[in-house]
Amino acid sequence: MTEIDFHNSLYKIYLEKQLKAIAKDTYLELKTKLIQKYLEFTMKYHLTGKISPKARPRLSKGHAYLPTKYREWKESAIRELQTQSPPLEPIERCEISIIIGGKQRGDLDNISGAILDSLTQSGIIKDDRLSVVWRLSIEHQPSQPPGALISID
Repeated sequence: MTEIDFHNSLYKIYLEKQLKAIAKDTYLELKTKLIQKYLEFTMKYHLTGKISPKARPRLSKGHAYLPTKYREWKESAIRELQTQSPPLEPIERCEISIIIGGKQRGDLDNISGAILDSLTQSGIIKDDRLSVVWRLSIEHQPSQPPGALISID
């Protein structure tokens, strides 16, 4: 069991205990309390392997498409994120910290864009607009294994 899985498992146990302790509350009160507690908790996710920078759509015969390499990476990243305890509902306001490991090529905005799009499409965050992600921090550590460690507060 990885540190991330352990961290997320503890959070699930915590939520179950909270549900039992406040069973008398109405559904809306319970939901509000859980969301407030959830927002105080740091979610951690890990993407393995080299991050594919966000690609621009290409045009062919009047149709737009994404390059195969990027499309396959993004589909894989979404599946990987969804297996790591996604939230009950997409997060509507957060701070995200990303540590990118390994030798990486590409522009910072395209790499972070690919990760943010994957977080959005996997249902972890509502959107990658400024009204949702109010702070974004990105660090590159080439000496670390390839991939990305994502922390969401």
